[in-house]
Amino acid sequence: MSGSGSTLAQRPTEKDAQSGPEKDEQTPNILARLPVSERTRNVLEWFLVTFGIYVLITAVGWIGDGFSAATGGRAEELFSVAENPFVGLAIGILATVLTQSSSTTASIVVGMVAGGLPLGTAILILMGANVGTTVTSTLVSLGAAGDREQFRRGFSAASVHDMYNLLALVIFLAIEMMFGLLERVSTW
Repeated sequence: MSGSGSTLAQRPTEKDAQSGPEKDEQTPNILARLPVSERTRNVLEWFLVTFGIYVLITAVGWIGDGFSAATGGRAEELFSVAENPFVGLAIGILATVLTQSSSTTASIVVGMVAGGLPLGTAILILMGANVGTTVTSTLVSLGAAGDREQFRRGFSAASVHDMYNLLALVIFLAIEMMFGLLERVSTW
């Protein structure tokens, strides 16, 4: 009985034959269902991408406005303590470790720059966010401590990631402290 059931499951149905090779269940394309030409569909897709970018930029602007309103235009004074490079790095590391996401930290910092955070301070916080991801990857690798081989592989991969980010930090922090190159390029 189970043999006939598996045969039925393997046999294509009429619906499958009609949909043809265009059917892709993993990535459904809602726009493909519209009764429009391919050219119109492409224009619509580009419009949606442009609209999504507009929404992203507008949201960052709103974050900046909110941060500016919350600090009363005194963001520079509030973050004067972070002008010390090591304090800025610590803020970035801590923010990333707490949120478990360097992307979230970076998005918040970009919004804060729009609201008046000095760019030099933001660069230091973003460098710290990059180092914070090393803490996250190491913590994730510790989750495999029960399986010796999987832990060895996971911790090795986390260590390579850590060394890459730490070496980048040493190089770019030194360049930034000596020449202020990243701040000048970012300002430009």
